[in-house]
Amino acid sequence: MIYLLDTNVCVRYLNGRSPAIKRRLEGTDPGSIALSSVVKGELLFGAVKSQVPVATMSRLMQFMSAFESYPFDDRCAEV
Repeated sequence: MIYLLDTNVCVRYLNGRSPAIKRRLEGTDPGSIALSSVVKGELLFGAVKSQVPVATMSRLMQFMSAFESYPFDDRCAEV
């Protein structure tokens, strides 16, 4: 089973706002977790607009590098 994370889950994990999400992500094989290109775009946009963009971007890139990235296009939306 592959877990496809949404933006809210990623943000809650990165900000340390959910011990349950932290436990779940850290207890799951990174090969079983993926991000869509839409989620990556939203996270990158948020990092650029953050109060500390360089630090936020660095942390985000490290987080995202652990997971496979799935492209998202109109065909994906139809499915």
